[in-house]
Amino acid sequence: MWDGVSKFDGKSLPDYTTEELQLIRQKFVCDWVLHEDNVHRDEVIQHYDLLMKK
Repeated sequence: MWDGVSKFDGKSLPDYTTEELQLIRQKFVCDWVLHEDNVHRDEVIQHYDLLMKK
């Protein structure tokens, strides 16, 4: 992705829009937080649930 070689949907990093990069970032964070091996998953979900209710 970073070296200019097309890898993801035929794109390299310079070909992505800011919005597309934001979606990639959001998906990565969601996958990481929700991963079954994440021992802090429940704490993170609870923290952000409280923030969303404010």
